[in-house]
Amino acid sequence: MKIIAGSGFLIFGILWLYWLQSIRTDVNKALPPDQQDPWKWWAWDVSWREAMRRNLKMHWFWGEHARLFPTSPKRIYCSVSIVLAFTIPITCMIVSILIGRPI
Repeated sequence: MKIIAGSGFLIFGILWLYWLQSIRTDVNKALPPDQQDPWKWWAWDVSWREAMRRNLKMHWFWGEHARLFPTSPKRIYCSVSIVLAFTIPITCMIVSILIGRPI
C-alpha cells in the first residue's frame, strides 16, 4: 500500500505540474510578445517576492485560459490530477486501516 500511495501521489503531482505548465504555455502563446511571461517552473534560484508573483500570476493564467480556450479540457485534467494526487494516498490509508494492516 505504501508503494501505491507514494507512486500515486508522485505521478499525479507531476501530472498536475505538467498541466499547469501547459495552461501557462497556451496563454503565453496567445499573448503578444511584449506581454509574454518567460518564467519556467524549474527555476529555483528566485527570490521570495518573485515566487509570490508567480503564484498570483498562475491564477491570472488560469482565468485567461478559461477566457481564451473555453472548451479546452486541460483545466479539468489539471484539477483531476491534483484531486487524485491526494485522494489515492488517503484511500490507501483508509483501506489499510480497514484490513487491519496500518501503513
